Amino acid sequence: MFFYGSLADDVSIQTEACKWYLRALRGLQDLLSQETSSFTGDVVCAVVMLTHFETLAATSTDGWFQHVRGAATMLESSGPESCREGFLHRLFRHLRLLVFVASIFKNEEHVFSSPEWMDIPFEVYPKGPFDVLVDNLFSLLSCLTTAQDLLKSQAGNAEPLRTKLITLVLGLITRLHNWWAQCTAMMNLGGFNAQAPMNAAKDDSDFQALDPDHFPILHHLDMPTAALATLYDAANIIALRLLSLVSPSAYLYEERIQRHARSILLAKSFVEEIPGPTSNRGSTMVGFPYQILCIWGPFTTDGHYPGANKKQLFSNVAAYVLRHRGLGCTGQISDDRSLEDSVSSSYQNNNMRLELDRARLACT
Repeated sequence: MFFYGSLADDVSIQTEACKWYLRALRGLQDLLSQETSSFTGDVVCAVVMLTHFETLAATSTDGWFQHVRGAATMLESSGPESCREGFLHRLFRHLRLLVFVASIFKNEEHVFSSPEWMDIPFEVYPKGPFDVLVDNLFSLLSCLTTAQDLLKSQAGNAEPLRTKLITLVLGLITRLHNWWAQCTAMMNLGGFNAQAPMNAAKDDSDFQALDPDHFPILHHLDMPTAALATLYDAANIIALRLLSLVSPSAYLYEERIQRHARSILLAKSFVEEIPGPTSNRGSTMVGFPYQILCIWGPFTTDGHYPGANKKQLFSNVAAYVLRHRGLGCTGQISDDRSLEDSVSSSYQNNNMRLELDRARLACT
């Protein structure tokens, strides 16, 4: 109702939708006051629908996050085993992406990133490309929280965190590349289904994944693939940026970062040009990766953009990384070449730098 009222620019319809939303909130509060230990799929679904209403209406600053956390808490109370089949399984698959978005905005990890919640709900029905991508996004949260801990650590405690971070980041970059390779193969065969089972077997592209001259971009065919592509691009931008904290070869990947950034911008333009109400929904879907681009991408000098909330999206880590690498506003190494010169004096050629990263990956 609110969506229709927005399209029709009818304030009365939007107001009526908000009244129904308020009634739903009161009914949900009454239900939660009964202190049940588990919740049916209908109740969880109702909270998810309230989440989507807040996406459009934004009746309060924190309402969307509260609904996402509430729905996730309901599923947690039932355990991962309850999400293996039926309606709860479908709700869980849908909710995971929302939980990731809420978590990265709040600079925190979530229990859904634990091995139990990554594996048990998919014991009956295997993961599709969408599910595997969300797995990688939850792995990105682990990278970001580890990077945050590293920046806060004392000198004596930094090395274990640095070792953990390089393992997490290199593993994530490789898994993202494997995901891209399998999606590209599906597209080349004439069809792409985000829910179709995806082969989880590891391919032989570990070294290619770390090649700075290899640009694994997922070309979008429609709005759903554009939305998936922007999430994939955003994850790559952050992962490649985090290499700056642990690898002297990180600056070699600047062109790859720029390619992913341009891919997000192209997808955003592509979705906005789709006629009809779907373009409005699509703009919302690609808006989140665009916010990541504004903070982590190659077009800022300090990890912030005008009006950005400096306490969200791990922007404190982004600001440190961008300053640490000496990046200018075009995303290139700044005119002060002292940082690059010091790196080059220790590592005489690109091959040696890449071998260091590949050796670390081989040991994980």
